[in-house]
Amino acid sequence: MRFVAKAAICLLALNAVFLMLMVAVQTLDSTKVQERLRKDDYYGRLTAGNWPPSPYGQVIDMFTECIAMSAGALPAEGKSALTRALEHRYIGGIEAGKADTCGALTAYLRSGTEVQVWPYIRYWHGYDVYLRPMLRVGIPIARVRYVNQILIAILSVGLIYASTRLLPMPVVAGLMGTLFLTTDLFSISFVTVHAIGFMVSLATAWAAAWHLKSRPDDFAGLRWIALCSGAVFAFVDFLVNPPLTPALLMFLIVAAVRWNKPNVSARSLLLNSSGVALTWFVSYATTWAGKWVIGAIFLGPKTVIDDVFPSIVARSVGMGEISTQLSVHFGTPTAANIAAIGWPLFGLAVAVAAGLLAITWIRGRFSKDRVGDFLLVVSPALIPIVWMELLRNHSIVHAWFVYRSLGLSLGILVAASMFVLVAANRLPRKVRADHVDPVLASART
Repeated sequence: MRFVAKAAICLLALNAVFLMLMVAVQTLDSTKVQERLRKDDYYGRLTAGNWPPSPYGQVIDMFTECIAMSAGALPAEGKSALTRALEHRYIGGIEAGKADTCGALTAYLRSGTEVQVWPYIRYWHGYDVYLRPMLRVGIPIARVRYVNQILIAILSVGLIYASTRLLPMPVVAGLMGTLFLTTDLFSISFVTVHAIGFMVSLATAWAAAWHLKSRPDDFAGLRWIALCSGAVFAFVDFLVNPPLTPALLMFLIVAAVRWNKPNVSARSLLLNSSGVALTWFVSYATTWAGKWVIGAIFLGPKTVIDDVFPSIVARSVGMGEISTQLSVHFGTPTAANIAAIGWPLFGLAVAVAAGLLAITWIRGRFSKDRVGDFLLVVSPALIPIVWMELLRNHSIVHAWFVYRSLGLSLGILVAASMFVLVAANRLPRKVRADHVDPVLASART
């Protein structure tokens, strides 16, 4: 109960900080942002066609990016910074699926005429704190992408290094290699809103790996990492890949503890690691709901309810015609995301995992303990799948970026299979010098 009370106070404080940050960013001069975006428009950087697709053919999410950029270009229009922070208005007409997704934004930048603006109340839009200041000081949008890529590279290298201090290199290679090869994470930097969420995921896993190395028995510290991460992710997220962070976090905990302390009870380890993942989800949901409560206080309950609850229904079970067309039943969202990865890549990852398990079995080392190891270490792979099945409509309609979380599930599958193979070849644990074998002791007497 003490942790719950402290966590509640922490989340309240974080919500207050997030609100102040969003209000502060509204005070930046929108005309400077417009000037920067006009130059980017002149050089053709605001049309979806000028951004190449990912290596696997996934389109670039210019819809989300243009919403983020258009919010910074809009003038105050007599509204307070607090109201603008809570409404997060953007230019109407920016729609996914258009040949020129940013058409409404570019038309506004070129003509300067009045445009229809729509509120986007249900998200915090914390990515604005990262993106808008860079546009304000005149950094070209292309260079913002370079900054994104550099930060992702640094965080990726840091995570890999920290992970190899906990786990064998082949296990880490199986995890990260599969994740990067089955998704578009090499080109995620093109969309700042997506990139910053991935940065939070990498930073969270890096922090957890460092903590597991320095304080392997401190699960309370891991819960605090999860709590802070869930809140920050909710602040910057646009409902892109939430399950990626808790799944990665739980995998590192389970695999590291199982490798370094194999005598720890599997039940205890599963409960503790699941508790950390659950803490992340509770923090994420609470912070998101905090935005709705703050919005209801200052904008009115009806305004928030009309924006939030129809979206909740639509993103879970669907509404009207789209719900009927999608024929949504169990397994459909997962199948849609497998198709987004590509069945050949999906099959290759599964085949690699099966091959590693087959090698262990052929060598006669796939014992009961190894089966237990595999089931325990692979269990975090279920988190993205459960998420996709719960948010079925969203997972199908946006499969072209939701699939990244499934890529992590494949990475965990390959890493768990490699874990079993390496663990089966592991030398027997060293016996302490003061250890007395009870059988030998009885024989001597």
